[in-house]
Amino acid sequence: MKNTLRLIALTLCLVFVASFMVACDKGSKGNTDGTDAPQTTAAAEPTIDEAKAKQLAFTDLNIQESAAEDLTVEFENNNYTITFKWSGFEYKYVIDAVLGDIAQIYFDGEPLL
Repeated sequence: MKNTLRLIALTLCLVFVASFMVACDKGSKGNTDGTDAPQTTAAAEPTIDEAKAKQLAFTDLNIQESAAEDLTVEFENNNYTITFKWSGFEYKYVIDAVLGDIAQIYFDGEPLL
């Protein structure tokens, strides 16, 4: 039983790492000022709503919203910050509401993007 659980945990970790490697390979969105802060213009208006922001995060992770636990969504400075737990791990997605894309991803507190 322990070996089966270890195999399942290892498989989930490998799938997770592989999915983020693919996501990171889609191209860098680095800022020209050398920071990792999302680039948005203060005067720009959001082009996506909270539902679309959550959809972007859950689609990136390839899970349904109903699988997420302790889900919170905050909106500040034209960014949605979506925090939740899934499969025993904590995820945090920062979605740029103006550009409509993922600005940052954190896995258990560590930045991945």
